[in-house]
Amino acid sequence: MVLEILIALLILLLVLVLFASFHVMLVLDKKGEQFQHKILVKWLFLSYSPDLRKFLGRGGTQNKEEVHEVREPPIIGEDKKEANKPHVAERGGRGEDRPPIIGEEKGQEKKEDKESGRWSVSNIIKILRLLIVPVIRLIEDVLEALDIHKLNFNLKFGLDDPADTGMVVGYLYALRGYLEYQYERVRLYAEPNFIEMMVDFHIIGDIKFRIANLVPAVLTFVFNRNVLKVSWALIRKKDIPDPG
Repeated sequence: MVLEILIALLILLLVLVLFASFHVMLVLDKKGEQFQHKILVKWLFLSYSPDLRKFLGRGGTQNKEEVHEVREPPIIGEDKKEANKPHVAERGGRGEDRPPIIGEEKGQEKKEDKESGRWSVSNIIKILRLLIVPVIRLIEDVLEALDIHKLNFNLKFGLDDPADTGMVVGYLYALRGYLEYQYERVRLYAEPNFIEMMVDFHIIGDIKFRIANLVPAVLTFVFNRNVLKVSWALIRKKDIPDPG
């Protein structure tokens, strides 16, 4: 009897989580190194205000004092013996002072070059070209599932290459026109910076949603062919495929 009651309560809780409305109010502001936020999530009679600094790894760090190793004073006569002993590296040991092997250096350099090449500008452009359509479709489906009272995005950004900045801002302007045409309460403003690499933003939102309405949009995005290609390439650490 108790087990049946627990199962019924779990089913009821799951139904409430899926179909009861969540109300989210947020303000996110980033300027340089300063980041401020205020988020309030309401569900039924509960409310919660998360602290993003915990998720970003800020605000909980403590200054660690340097730990000095305490060594016992050498016995008289032992220091001469130690001085006459060959160094660990001279004996062919594997201590910290051992000079790196040429093969190891080359292997590390190749690994670092491969990692940096995977996130090169050309690969990022490939990812954007592959994901731009499914991302727009995801945004469209998510926005249709949301009850939006207000959603404003103010973005100021710059990349290493001014040409890449211009390309990205072109995508954003196209997205801005689409959003303003489809949704009256959604606004997107993008200001490019062609001088330096930076990202600043100011986001204000007041929305309601049900998780059950978001599930189809997320599944459609996850099982998109291009999304699977990019995900598989990143997981297997392979080169990003060229857009078809």
